[in-house]
Amino acid sequence: MIRKPMQKDSGQVLVIVTLLLVVLLGISAAAIDSGMDMITVNHLQNVSNASALAGATEIALAQSKGATEANAEAAAKTTIQGVLDANAIPSSYLVATETNPDPNITSTLVQVSLTAPHFSFLGRVLGLSGAFMTQSAKALVPSSSGSGGSGGGVSPFNYAIFSDQPLTLTSAAYITGGVHCNSTVSLNFSGSSGSYITGGIEDIGGAYWNGNALGGNPVYPSWMNTSNSGAIYAANTGTFNNNAPFIPIAGTPDPTTLADALNKQADAKTPQTHVITKDNWKSTLHPNYLDSPYIGYQWTFDGSTFIVSGSYPKLQNGPWYFEGNLQNTCGGTFTVDGAVVATGQIQLGGTQLLSTGSSGFAFYSLSVGSEQNPSISTSMSNGPTSKATGTFYAPYGNISLTGGNPIITGSVIGKKVTATNGLTVTYDPNNVSNQLLTGTGASSRANLTK
Repeated sequence: MIRKPMQKDSGQVLVIVTLLLVVLLGISAAAIDSGMDMITVNHLQNVSNASALAGATEIALAQSKGATEANAEAAAKTTIQGVLDANAIPSSYLVATETNPDPNITSTLVQVSLTAPHFSFLGRVLGLSGAFMTQSAKALVPSSSGSGGSGGGVSPFNYAIFSDQPLTLTSAAYITGGVHCNSTVSLNFSGSSGSYITGGIEDIGGAYWNGNALGGNPVYPSWMNTSNSGAIYAANTGTFNNNAPFIPIAGTPDPTTLADALNKQADAKTPQTHVITKDNWKSTLHPNYLDSPYIGYQWTFDGSTFIVSGSYPKLQNGPWYFEGNLQNTCGGTFTVDGAVVATGQIQLGGTQLLSTGSSGFAFYSLSVGSEQNPSISTSMSNGPTSKATGTFYAPYGNISLTGGNPIITGSVIGKKVTATNGLTVTYDPNNVSNQLLTGTGASSRANLTK
């Protein structure tokens, strides 16, 4: 005998499905809220950084023109508002109190705090609201004083090439920007196309070309070429100043502060940190994570050095912070997206380099190094097509550019800089990758601080 379903059983599936739908909608709403919050927080932080930097730079520019404190502050507020408008941030997101104005502007510091309402799809459904998110940034106002010479300022970051100890350029050099050296400068330019340094050379110990002193009066010795052929293209070269002021390489901005900021940026990367240690390198640097599904290179660690070998390696979505040495021995192009920092030495070998830096830096070494083991060295075999955007920075050690003819859009700053092959450096303070260091001014540089 077939049992008929009881009347009271009907509708149970509908109830269960309804409950599951409610749970599913709740999970979906929470995921939407979390994603929107992450987007909003990142946007607020980026705009806070940009507006604080722009405001600090505007203060310095106003001070350099003799503006009063009130006028400088007004100019900074206008600049900050322009950054907010350009990024679709309403003025109401600047939340001020009687004791803490926003933006908070002084002659030495600019602070911008942005507060936005929490996006809550789930909260709206449940009738909840009122939460807010706040992100802030502080920027130091750069010194408005400067040498007024070819470099345009008193920071190492105001020059295309900065060397604390003797600078040696052995082959052709095409430098757009100034050169500063706290010691002697030795040039040995050769080739059919004349080398040039558009911003001229500032030095303390004298500048020499094959033993011939440069500078003095007249500015250009009679043997120098005035056409674009020969050793030096004088018509495209700035003046020589053999009595330049001493500029500390580890002054402002402080190298440790810059390294800490990049470390925090690298550590905040998702889905995995970009701070590479002896404990996490296998999971973080595996090619599948960086460039799935292509695997043509591999990473190894010998106890002190992270080594990439194979073909066509990539470091994507930087910055990257290596706790140790970094060495590239790969064939093909080494493609880097973002700043690369190492507590040890950085050796850039292989065939070709294509690097797009971030936060103003391409490669940053904290190593002391030595003559035989420079903090940063390049030895690419296909130099003319190697390009890098950002600063090569070794405040405690040497930089040796020995391979090929790299093209750098940014700066080369080291304790001692040596280039034995052709070198092209184009200093551009308004380059997007240099915004952390330059703000918006070509002669005054603001820097984020804690």
